[in-house]
Amino acid sequence: MIGVFPEPYPDELLYSVFARYYVRSGYAKYVFVAEDLFLKRSVRPSFEYYPALKEDVVSKLTANLSFEKIILQHTMFPYHCRFLPKERKEQAINSLISMDSSYHDLILFPKRKTTPTMRYCPECVHDDRKQYGETYWHRIHQIWELKICPIHHCNLINTAFKLSGKISPDLIPAEIVVTDNKKGNLCEDKRLCALSDYVNEIFEFPIVLDKACSVAQVLQRKTDNTEYRSPRGAVCRITDFYKDFTYFFGGLLEDIPEQWKVHKILTGQRFNFFEVVLLGFFLGIEPQDYQGKIKREKNQNEAFDYQIHLLHEGGLSYPQIATQMDLSLNTIKNAVYSKNKRPKPRKKKGGKPGRRPIDWPRMDQEMLHRVIETITGLKSSDKPQRITLGGVARIVGLKSKQIEKLPLCKSEILKHYHSQEAFWAEKVVWAWKKLSSEGRTISVKQIRLLTNMSVEQINHCLIALQSIDKEVFNGIMTLLI
Repeated sequence: MIGVFPEPYPDELLYSVFARYYVRSGYAKYVFVAEDLFLKRSVRPSFEYYPALKEDVVSKLTANLSFEKIILQHTMFPYHCRFLPKERKEQAINSLISMDSSYHDLILFPKRKTTPTMRYCPECVHDDRKQYGETYWHRIHQIWELKICPIHHCNLINTAFKLSGKISPDLIPAEIVVTDNKKGNLCEDKRLCALSDYVNEIFEFPIVLDKACSVAQVLQRKTDNTEYRSPRGAVCRITDFYKDFTYFFGGLLEDIPEQWKVHKILTGQRFNFFEVVLLGFFLGIEPQDYQGKIKREKNQNEAFDYQIHLLHEGGLSYPQIATQMDLSLNTIKNAVYSKNKRPKPRKKKGGKPGRRPIDWPRMDQEMLHRVIETITGLKSSDKPQRITLGGVARIVGLKSKQIEKLPLCKSEILKHYHSQEAFWAEKVVWAWKKLSSEGRTISVKQIRLLTNMSVEQINHCLIALQSIDKEVFNGIMTLLI
């Protein structure tokens, strides 16, 4: 039977609320409190969300707040799901409300190289104990990309407390883990402080579940009429965009999202919270800009086409318009063609109805510039990227089988194609030169750490390596002997 149940503190994780109840209940073992709280006493609690709860626990939690607000204000839902498409976001929260385990398939859990540990801010601990008589686990401190507290701008401290499958299930309150009252080390980097404030502002901003605009739409509106768009605005110049993006965050962050990840966000195929926030910080997007409907006004593409229409109606020919706007005649003709084209009525044919046949030659022409931009972006990356038919197809939004029907695109990709052995050789050369330029000891182990290659793979690429860089080949042979 549930006794006195603690009220959640501001920004407190539900895990922390359950842990505080565990301490107050007086139970000697976790299994007893698990019988009180959860439908299955053997369940392993997650610090991000919660297992299936008993009915009286839900009643206690929802005494002052709806279950939906409990999820939005006391779980990591804003971190994992804020930028997901409307339908998937609604499905995720409905799954959490019904306590259906399928939410694991709907929520966007970021991949992590190591098991995260619970973290805290010493200044928040001091404030919590002064105001509430105890501290607790804050949600904002568990955003693993954040290194400083956005409230006090001091470095977050990692505890030894990990939630993993290798330890027994338990509920451990922050008050037991954090036993000291030491002061925090303030961060002196104003840009990092500003970024953490921005992350916190977006994380805490109310979520509109039925918002109409997507992240890709918001980002496109922000980049319209900038150097990151083609004259008509239909194409994002990802290479120029990524170059400025990495320069902006250079020296501030250790891990900057790769170009392919940024490109997927801009095209509405990726929704990672921290990566989207970085793009918003770079472009100066306000948190409220991500909410609600976008005002219906002409975007760059529509405004460009309308301007050409007015000039042509005013008596200028298309070559004269191209001269006046300092653009190629092809750009003007493409705009006119795009504006005037109308879908042709389908002719009735015998047999069963099916999909309209694809105009492969036309698609080949239209996709070629995107393929070229993608290849240029991959080749300009600091670390070698392998260029393959399937890889480029995924980035530009095609299926690998479709590339076979686009001869121009396929031919362009094959110009830059490298075999697996040649790609491994390029990675070895890159790692060798990186270690050399940084003055670090060059060894097989260091090369493997940088390239994520095995010794067997290094041996397989020796022939290709000899033809690419003989000096590095000789050095590698010395290390392998």
